[in-house]
Amino acid sequence: AFAVVIPFAFVISATPAAAQQWQVTPSVSAGLTYDDNFSLSPDSISIDSVSGWALEADAEVSYRSQLSRFTLTPRLNLFRYDGNSELNNDSAYLDFDYSYSGQLSNFRFRGVYADESIRTAERSNIDFDADDPADIPTDDSGRVFSVDNRQRLLLRPNWSYKMGQKSTIRLGARYLDATYDESILGALRDFTETRGQATFEFDSSPRNTFALSAYYRQNEFEGTAEDLTGYGLSAGFNRSLSETT
Repeated sequence: AFAVVIPFAFVISATPAAAQQWQVTPSVSAGLTYDDNFSLSPDSISIDSVSGWALEADAEVSYRSQLSRFTLTPRLNLFRYDGNSELNNDSAYLDFDYSYSGQLSNFRFRGVYADESIRTAERSNIDFDADDPADIPTDDSGRVFSVDNRQRLLLRPNWSYKMGQKSTIRLGARYLDATYDESILGALRDFTETRGQATFEFDSSPRNTFALSAYYRQNEFEGTAEDLTGYGLSAGFNRSLSETT
């Protein structure tokens, strides 16, 4: 599918709050949208093209101090299609980003909560080895195109600590939880994903760094026994082009 959005964007002037460290920056953008295969159809005969307009509005609330920074951004996306009101969809997001920089340690915590519209389409397994292209099946396999909602939560904390002149420890994690509306649970399953990583870095010289990392990953799917768990180790070496690059 090919989709294009022609934006007409304008940003409302940043509005500082009472304290100088706080700032609120609202913005609104609008545009025209066109999709030549909205239903993700493999059959050129049944392709549906749609056009309409899109609107995005957000307001970034930020705080800055000498050592830390925090942003909170609610965002709303609207899509409206001419003559196809059943395809209209809305998505809402809430992003946050907090960071702290100390003399020896740094910490950052990012995340997003989304209630978003998604498109799904399940198609038959196509045999491209058929002698006659007309024999290639293009029928659906039971699940036709649909527009539904998904709730998604993503959290990403990271921390680093410098041990003396040459050594650094880095810890990172990632947590993802996705929940689908009941109308599409037959095709998509709720799931959670958890990842963790620990890295030790050693600077043997101003240009050479050795790294040793340990990884952990777990995927859990609702209503199935196909949960996955994995571990890993890796080693690496990095050489900079110069002491400042």
